[in-house]
Amino acid sequence: MVMNVYKLKVIETYDLRECPMCIDPFKPRHGNQKYCYDKCSSKSNLIQQDAAAEKLGFKTRKELRIAKWITCPLCGGRLYLVRSELLWKCGN
Repeated sequence: MVMNVYKLKVIETYDLRECPMCIDPFKPRHGNQKYCYDKCSSKSNLIQQDAAAEKLGFKTRKELRIAKWITCPLCGGRLYLVRSELLWKCGN
């Protein structure tokens, strides 16, 4: 049995990056860190959720969240969103 040995590239320090939300330079803790702090990451996530809700025809992400609990007018079952088709379908 032959075992493959992989060498991990360990980087002790990363170059300074610019946070896309607040435009402040920061030193990342890991290689794929995009935002400086959790608050900037959270803000970006909320902006993306708002954009997705707008794309589906809602004013805010809150309206979309409420709309996910709409019942079907025909059978009373719960409606669900088919994201690939951007349509509401009945579960029954």
